[in-house]
Amino acid sequence: MGALNLSRFDSAQRVGDKGIARPPPLVTGKGRDRRKRPHMTDLRLMVAGASGRMGQTLIRIIAETPGVKLAAALERPEADGIGEDAGLRAGVTATDVDIDTDAASIVRDADAILDFTTPATTVALAKVAAKARVAHVI
Repeated sequence: MGALNLSRFDSAQRVGDKGIARPPPLVTGKGRDRRKRPHMTDLRLMVAGASGRMGQTLIRIIAETPGVKLAAALERPEADGIGEDAGLRAGVTATDVDIDTDAASIVRDADAILDFTTPATTVALAKVAAKARVAHVI
């Protein structure tokens, strides 16, 4: 039996008689090698309970974490900070995301909900998340 023909695969290169495929070529940048990767978008997160202590902590962590971004901030109608920029309220740079009270209207901007609310609100948010088909992290 002859060697395996891998010529039809652009990123594979034949090695010896066994036809073992090599990974895609390395790309050098700023003194280190890294694999070519497809472009990935940031994970868009909605923080429920955004004016609270844990909500503000989550917003600060999101601001510092590559690969995620704050997409929406939710709070109950009687809470402080409604209409304020969530990032500024949490003590980080402006995020252009205002704290809102209508989960159904802002969940469409998110891939997932991070929920630090009361049990009753969590049940209501579970229904909103299911209808919008987004992850709900409690």
